[in-house]
Amino acid sequence: MTLIMKYQPPYNVMLKEEIRYLYIKITNEQNPHLELTKEIEKDGGHYFGPYASRYMATETLELIQKLYPLCHCSGKKGRPCFYYHLGMCIGPCARNVSPEEYNDQIKKIKQFLNGGQKAVKREIKERMQNQMEALEFERAKETHALLNILDRVTEKQKVITRDFGHRDIVHFVGSDNYCAVQIFFVRNGAIVGRTAKVFEYTGELSEVVESYVVQFYMHPNHLEPKELLIPDTLDPALLAKTLDIKVRIPKKGEKKALLELVHENAKSALEAHFKMVAYKSKVSE
Repeated sequence: MTLIMKYQPPYNVMLKEEIRYLYIKITNEQNPHLELTKEIEKDGGHYFGPYASRYMATETLELIQKLYPLCHCSGKKGRPCFYYHLGMCIGPCARNVSPEEYNDQIKKIKQFLNGGQKAVKREIKERMQNQMEALEFERAKETHALLNILDRVTEKQKVITRDFGHRDIVHFVGSDNYCAVQIFFVRNGAIVGRTAKVFEYTGELSEVVESYVVQFYMHPNHLEPKELLIPDTLDPALLAKTLDIKVRIPKKGEKKALLELVHENAKSALEAHFKMVAYKSKVSE
């Protein structure tokens, strides 16, 4: 019996107002293109994220489109499209790119989104140096602008671990029949997003949180991480079996410290909730 079946109906309504996160998608087409989406579909596309901030997702997407332009049109015109003249389309519409070259662009984009920013930075610096040596100063200026954008994008993704895996970290705290569940999304060693949910509950706290975690990751618009870190008050075997992902309880070291960081954030979320309740009660008197 799954957790959802076990805990219905008391704990199956927690995600009604859940935030829908943004993902960068590489579409599954003859000439794939990039787009932002909140919908994860089983359509053969490749999804990267989540991004809690639309600004961060948009800036990352625009940077990639400038570094590795793909198709901005159907690619079937036989003549250059408007975006091709702006340098924002690689040119399948003008028959100026082979399938092999196009696939190479896709590989570079995947490398970037999977944590290859350092390699990209080296590539941009080399490109700028070559342009300066060739006295192409206007192009070098444009390339330098790309370098600044890359630095801005990577700075906002605070690196918290030397382990560049894709994992989520879950912790919680409960008090006075209220629970706060905090989840950090860590991609390539950096926090790319987080979510906190505070709700009233009845019953066993650990079972309520397990039910919430299952519902969260079974939602069609949430990507499952490669690894989930949880506290020892939750059942790793049950979550691993239900979600079919690797679930671990860190005992020491860097991962344990990260788990404690998430725990502190859960405490802060619950404290903020109680302060808001007290404030509203005082105002209404």
